[in-house]
Amino acid sequence: MKQVRKLQNTYISESIKNIDRLSVAVCQHLGINPEQHKLFVLPRRQEITLLLESPVFASQLRYQQQDILRFINKRFLGEFKEIRVKISPPVMPPPAPPKVHKPLPDDIKKMLSAVLDELDT
Repeated sequence: MKQVRKLQNTYISESIKNIDRLSVAVCQHLGINPEQHKLFVLPRRQEITLLLESPVFASQLRYQQQDILRFINKRFLGEFKEIRVKISPPVMPPPAPPKVHKPLPDDIKKMLSAVLDELDT
């Protein structure tokens, strides 16, 4: 049973690596800095989906769809026939939990007030 699970995990990890390689290659072909624009290329049957966060960048890529499709088919020996551009909502960080301020212990308060008194004199 463990060997079957290992086989599935290696298949999944190799699929993820291939998707990452494809995304990096398309970014390099288009001259995109990956830190500036998040671009994910998702292959499915005979269709490629470009997943982006920026609607402005997505509209620019819609004009380059055929060029991207030719590049992917030539570089990765694919037979993809269609390319789609989708916009994903930006990922918002979770809100920071409120800070709870605990009162100082009495001995610390006395020590701080003694230091304050010494500084005043």
